[in-house]
Amino acid sequence: MFKVAAATIFYNDKESLRRTLTSLCKPDIDIIFCIDGKFPNHPGKDELSTDGSREMIKRNFQDKAVLIDAPLPEYQKRQRYLDLCGQYNCDILLIIDSDEYILDELSYWEYFRRELYDKIIVEDKEEHNIYNIKMHSKISVAGGHLLDLLVNYPRIWFKPYEMHYARARHFEFMDKNGNIQTGSEANATINSLRLKHDSELRTKIHEDDKALYQTWLRDYEANLATKEWLENDWPAIRDREKAAWAC
Repeated sequence: MFKVAAATIFYNDKESLRRTLTSLCKPDIDIIFCIDGKFPNHPGKDELSTDGSREMIKRNFQDKAVLIDAPLPEYQKRQRYLDLCGQYNCDILLIIDSDEYILDELSYWEYFRRELYDKIIVEDKEEHNIYNIKMHSKISVAGGHLLDLLVNYPRIWFKPYEMHYARARHFEFMDKNGNIQTGSEANATINSLRLKHDSELRTKIHEDDKALYQTWLRDYEANLATKEWLENDWPAIRDREKAAWAC
């Protein structure tokens, strides 16, 4: 029916990545793209992982996983899995970060491919590329409290090789017709799988480095927005506002 790929990007995240890949080793996932590499503005001197992540993939997941070297900016690193879907003829892409995993107790793999077919082919007649999946995630709310909430994320992509990341941002995608999409514009939700976001297996060094990188990323994308205002790039401004409303 479909060839289904999963893809994760990582850098020095061995134990968390192991949990992610273990959760994906199911008959309904045909191939897993594991894309390694340091973002240029991420702390660290090595371009590729040195914590044993790479060896763990080769040793434990060699039958299903493909290890890709990509020490690139985030949007280019993520673009690699879209390109790989074209190279490997994958119809469906499940995007999952290395601090996320499939919640088996709340997922129904036996319905997964049927649900994809019913929603994408029968109901939508192949008109949409991006579909939501529900993520259990701890969200900070007023007063500093953390709530375990179920949030929609645009993580199931149909014909991902028709898409590409747009305007040097990690959250904007352009479809085959040149239309910009953001996370707010995913279509229906695929309910047969549930994801969990949990960083408890990550080291303190990893989390500290991630915080430094994300600070840089926010500033970088804010500067892009300022440049668009100064140049009166109204299509880009409207697309960025849509993304902000979805946050």
